[in-house]
Amino acid sequence: MRSTSFKTLLAAFIAAPAAKFATLAFSTPSIISSSSNSITNTARIHPNSRPTQLPPHQMTLADMSDIYANFPLQSAIVTCGVKASVADGIAQARSEADKLELRRTLAYVLYGGIFIGGFCHFEYDYIFPYLFGDDHSIKTIFEEVCFDNFISAPLCWLP
Repeated sequence: MRSTSFKTLLAAFIAAPAAKFATLAFSTPSIISSSSNSITNTARIHPNSRPTQLPPHQMTLADMSDIYANFPLQSAIVTCGVKASVADGIAQARSEADKLELRRTLAYVLYGGIFIGGFCHFEYDYIFPYLFGDDHSIKTIFEEVCFDNFISAPLCWLP
């Protein structure tokens, strides 16, 4: 019985923030201002109505894209940490554990966020362009994939 309530709690823990994000991110889109051709934080309900200001807690997809573009390292760390915690939560729920092991989840968050998110950002954005150049040809992509699979992953990522 306890594993069922744990699964329900875990599903609510995962689904509630996702539903809130979907509501906030997709409820009222930004529009392009006709005077300056820049994206503004306003929305129109009807073409003849005045623009209304979005509440400050709402983010558009353009805002999220800006965050990822302006803060790539921090975004990689947070994204990989969240993905690792969700994956560990699902694994713990499937193992029918009586309670969530927070120390284990924290270990996954730290490993996923710092090691995978941070180091992969450094590898893919700095080391690969240095070693293979900025060309996006099939040859360069093949070399990067081979380097990642046969050198980087066995020597750096696998314990």
